[in-house]
Amino acid sequence: MTSKHAWVNLFELVSARFVLENVPAVNLFGWRIPAQHPKGNRIAWVPGDPNGIVGSLLPPRNPGGEPRSLGTLGEVFTIVINGQDPTDPENEMRQYEIVRYLRDAWFRAVYHAAYGAFTIRGETWITTRLERRHGAALRIACELQAAIPDEAWPDDGIPSEVPIEAAVIDVNELDITDVLTVTP
Repeated sequence: MTSKHAWVNLFELVSARFVLENVPAVNLFGWRIPAQHPKGNRIAWVPGDPNGIVGSLLPPRNPGGEPRSLGTLGEVFTIVINGQDPTDPENEMRQYEIVRYLRDAWFRAVYHAAYGAFTIRGETWITTRLERRHGAALRIACELQAAIPDEAWPDDGIPSEVPIEAAVIDVNELDITDVLTVTP
């Protein structure tokens, strides 16, 4: 495969910008991250929405590329931003401010990396714990337009479970059957 998936690329670009601009937060990728107790400021990039929705199939965007685009996946992700100001943990205004600063830094980095290709579907505060909360948290539902390339399986070091030596195909036309053998 000639390119990375759109969300992997965006994650890496935003993470690099955070390091470059000294944003005091870590970016983490995966489904398990939100279940882990946050230590410090972090942004979790979770594939899909809380209901497991992947996204929707859209027409190709920017046709004529190499490889050509067969379509576009409006791929959904959930971003969970956890922030905490340890200098004043009882001050909810400070906890709010740190999360809003992180949200704005995240949005700025995404904007510069993917302008015109992403949409924020909605944002909600996570308020399930009302007593002695650890900082504050914000959930953002996003969609990124990801190209579906007309390419074979990637040859980028991902191990294949079964080595393919040849494909044997029966081709039927009316009452005649031919057997084709295709080798890699």
